Amino acid sequence: MVIIMLTFSMQLVRAYENTEHGFSINFPSGWEQSQNQDVVVLYTNDDGSASINVIVEETSLSLAAYATESKNQLENLDYYELITENSRTINGLNGYELVFAWTLFTDNETYYDLQDKQVFFVQNGKAFIITCGADYSDYDLFLPTFEQSLETFRLTSSGTPGIGMPDTTLIIILAVVIVVVVLAISMVLLRRRRKPTQQQSVAAETGTFYPPPPPPPPP
Repeated sequence: MVIIMLTFSMQLVRAYENTEHGFSINFPSGWEQSQNQDVVVLYTNDDGSASINVIVEETSLSLAAYATESKNQLENLDYYELITENSRTINGLNGYELVFAWTLFTDNETYYDLQDKQVFFVQNGKAFIITCGADYSDYDLFLPTFEQSLETFRLTSSGTPGIGMPDTTLIIILAVVIVVVVLAISMVLLRRRRKPTQQQSVAAETGTFYPPPPPPPPP
């Protein structure tokens, strides 16, 4: 029984290593890699309802400062709500974790309520940002899969050391917000569009589009 469980567990992940940036992580087996110039690597599930991506950038900020700037910039997302924030250590790497909900508008009649988990590590002048996201209503279903991948993240001996960047929030704005939006758009492009709800149809007729914010997280 133990052997069967171990074999099944090994089949759930797909190893990925990036020698340029010096890190490795396992993605869920069956998920497909997508190409996007704004991230280092992006994987989505078969219907695009969940995804995981990694971005790497040079920074001169400390982990605490990076996390603070990230939270500030994430507030620019529509209907942003910070759910939890905590320190996070994975394989000896000290990082910081944010869990938040927000709404992605694709046009005046279609929007998606999403929930993301974002983990930051700052090492050797580089920031490593891992973002896991799904529909708000499906997030808890994918959370074990997200955690399984997150726990495999490691820095390798290869990779070009970061040289440091000026202490500015501009890079943080581009990195944190873009990586979240890219993740969400990639999910949407791989899915069938939702049919407008009755509320959205009424809004379309009146020209007013103010959907309610995502519901609060379950207790």
